Amino acid sequence: MENGEPLRCHILILTLKVVAVTRHPVLLDVIIQSNGTFVGTRGSTTSTLANRRVQSWHDGATWLIRWG
Repeated sequence: MENGEPLRCHILILTLKVVAVTRHPVLLDVIIQSNGTFVGTRGSTTSTLANRRVQSWHDGATWLIRWG
């Protein structure tokens, strides 16, 4: 484990508790979805934001594909 891993997990748990209490389901969804690998469509604003979140929050693997 990295040095910052326990702290990152602790912050994530606190964030999830705050989000659950304040009832922001979209933010909760964003946090949960950013934990893994991301595949999105190139040129989509939503995909671009999710792609950056996965890379910066978790150093996750991401792919943007062409559609159409």
